[in-house]
Amino acid sequence: MATLAGSEYVRFLRIKHKVIQRLTKELKSYQLEVEQHKATVARMKAERREPSDIKQQQNVLDETVIMVPDAEQRLLKACVELDDYMLSNASCMASVQRALARPLDAGSGDSRPALIAPAECDRGASESGESVQQSLDKEVEGIVTTLKSLEDELPHLQIVLKALDSTGTQECASSASESDDEEV
Repeated sequence: MATLAGSEYVRFLRIKHKVIQRLTKELKSYQLEVEQHKATVARMKAERREPSDIKQQQNVLDETVIMVPDAEQRLLKACVELDDYMLSNASCMASVQRALARPLDAGSGDSRPALIAPAECDRGASESGESVQQSLDKEVEGIVTTLKSLEDELPHLQIVLKALDSTGTQECASSASESDDEEV
């Protein structure tokens, strides 16, 4: 029964991770669209096109610009939800510590050896229990990789999870602590 709960935890963790990946892709897409629309408006102005056409294209640009902060907020919210979910499980936190302790090779992907389950999990663990731990380790490693790339690609959002902060390698994001002000 504990294995079922563990596999459900990994399943929901994977879903939350995929949500972050999807929202990141969506945000990048909006940012690319903004740049493309800006170039189109500039080109239309340089070509001295009809003012109504330029205005229409400017409206398209404005609508796209409005979508960027919305996508950023949804991404931040998804990161906070993932963080809370990861903090709720001790096995997940152990996996995070192991993933952060290992150096992540940029291009190695699947060639890296699988993480080894801790001694607590090895004692009396069934074969399915070990595979749940390996799935958890693999998913956490993917989350750490995703968050490191988010840090590099979208530094202005300051996306950092408290689950990673507990290891002393990361700092908590100021944008995610807005709810702390409400408790006072």
